[in-house]
Amino acid sequence: MAVGILLCTYVLEQWVQTQDSFFVANTKFTNVAVGMLIVLALGVRAIRRDQLFKPFPPVGWAVLALLVYAIVSVIWSPYSGAQSRIIDTLPYFIAFGLLMPFAVSKFEDVHASAMTLLFLGTALVLLAITTTDWDGRGMTFQGSVSFGTRTRDVGSPLAVATLAGNVAMIVVLLNFTGINRFWQLARWGVVALGFYVALKSNTRGQVFAMLIAGLSFIPLSRRIASWRGFFGTIVAIGFVAILANFLIDYMVGGSERWSAERMIEVYGSSRVRMSADLLSAWVDAGPLAWVFGLGYAASYDPTIIGFYPHIVLVEALGELGIIGFAILWLVVFFVARSIYRLWPVVKDYPEARGVVAVLGAMFFFEVILSFKQGTLLSAHTTLAFAVMLGRLEMNYVPAAATQQVTDENYDYGYLPDVALPNLNG
Repeated sequence: MAVGILLCTYVLEQWVQTQDSFFVANTKFTNVAVGMLIVLALGVRAIRRDQLFKPFPPVGWAVLALLVYAIVSVIWSPYSGAQSRIIDTLPYFIAFGLLMPFAVSKFEDVHASAMTLLFLGTALVLLAITTTDWDGRGMTFQGSVSFGTRTRDVGSPLAVATLAGNVAMIVVLLNFTGINRFWQLARWGVVALGFYVALKSNTRGQVFAMLIAGLSFIPLSRRIASWRGFFGTIVAIGFVAILANFLIDYMVGGSERWSAERMIEVYGSSRVRMSADLLSAWVDAGPLAWVFGLGYAASYDPTIIGFYPHIVLVEALGELGIIGFAILWLVVFFVARSIYRLWPVVKDYPEARGVVAVLGAMFFFEVILSFKQGTLLSAHTTLAFAVMLGRLEMNYVPAAATQQVTDENYDYGYLPDVALPNLNG
């Protein structure tokens, strides 16, 4: 539950700031309170004598290496404020990227997290459009909130649209049983709500990312090996496509912002241009910089960009060099391997398939967004989903391969004993 709540943090923080000026004056209150839930969750696991950081998957070491290398690279970064950027980002990276993935270790843990995120996220999305005033693309605060040297009185549309995207993907990809079948009945209403909010916030990237990521993992969730699964997959994909097309036409049809020409023009004049400036500075810096990078936050140096490039892969290459770039791709490799190895374990069990599909889609969703927003160390949720998949792989794949299943690594709710006769005794 703590994981699900933590993934709602940014929208929860914005919503309470639209309701009461106390949260505007005390901007860190919500973040600290929610962050303490993860500490509490890990504390409960420690009291229960669970092995908190075991298994520690290879992708976890890659994430840790990326963080350590970014911190070390501050030493040679040309940007004088690099250290302060690390300090500002580090608490979020620790909470999301390093602690959150270790609050879950089994399919049932991830399923509980996804259900919490679905319930609370749907409630927050509804509250965002029914209890707040919107000024343009964001919710209006009860005052001005300080962000470093800037102040804002409107919330971030990107955070709201990201939560809406996660909620829509979860409700489509999970396979519900028992009392949770309520969500199966409410599925398309929740999907429509997610698209509506993303479109209301005018966030093009999130709309396309939730479509691409969600549809990409429907075959894994539904399993198309049978005619029933194939038909269900086609119906789900068709319904999502029709619903998305209707809402896009209804809400933003004819808008210049949503025209293909306008989107290409804006992307080229902003993200591509800034990324080209960073890569140009990286190439000009010589062989040492090619290998080790210009240093974390070098993009912020006025002689390079003066800001971050908005494309995380380019940022990793320019600031952390071939070393950081390779580590980032290693994370992607480990995720693909985890999904590939988990498939034989979950293919016959709908709930477990849904869990893997949700984690895979949420990771892919964040990867798509990393080509248009965010920085390397703010991509902590992306890395967290990678570590969660790695932990599931280490907990279940060896057991499935050796048939040496024990009570510690066996999930009765997802892998019934009919499939593993050696547990009958």
